[in-house]
Amino acid sequence: FIDWSMELERNGQVTALNAIFVAALRSFRWVAHHLGQPDLAADCDTIANSVSDAINSLLYVQERSLYSDARVNGVVSDRCSQQTNAAVIAFDIAPESRRDGMLDAVTDPGRVVLPRAWSHDTAREFDPVVHVAMAQPFFSHYVHAALAAEGRINEVLSSIRERWLPMARVNGTIWEHWQNTPATSLCHPFSCSPMYDLVAYSAGVFCQCSQ
Repeated sequence: FIDWSMELERNGQVTALNAIFVAALRSFRWVAHHLGQPDLAADCDTIANSVSDAINSLLYVQERSLYSDARVNGVVSDRCSQQTNAAVIAFDIAPESRRDGMLDAVTDPGRVVLPRAWSHDTAREFDPVVHVAMAQPFFSHYVHAALAAEGRINEVLSSIRERWLPMARVNGTIWEHWQNTPATSLCHPFSCSPMYDLVAYSAGVFCQCSQ
């Protein structure tokens, strides 16, 4: 599972899943280091760096300033999404030189499209050569993390006002999907990213584990 979307490419070498793998390895490296296991920490570093290098060399689409969702049978997919590109920034994989262009692309209202969340959702036009799949509330946490990592806090706040505030005004809760349908949970915990984002990125309050 990556996010609710019928337009994500989930076959082959999936960028978002590999980015999450890199993040997991780096977290485990930190644990191994603090448990006095330097060899294990070094192994995690080696694998994480190798996967990160492969993502950067095999899955970036220069002409679109975006990472593709996947590489299937050696061919880079036309499908690009907020989910994929947020992950490679939030998990510190994409080079700094690419990040502003990526964020411009995944926040461009002329390119970003809300796709169907599931097979029986309302059909919407989506051209993978042109459009970028919009993240649902779940993965928007990482979209906000990517924006915040590049200092684009005002865009995080604008996203919260544009996407979450209308939900709260309808029934005072946070929904599973942007679409309010009979299949949508209207009070969903994994959609509560603003509770963290407003504290961390706007108020500037962070928690850090003691060293």
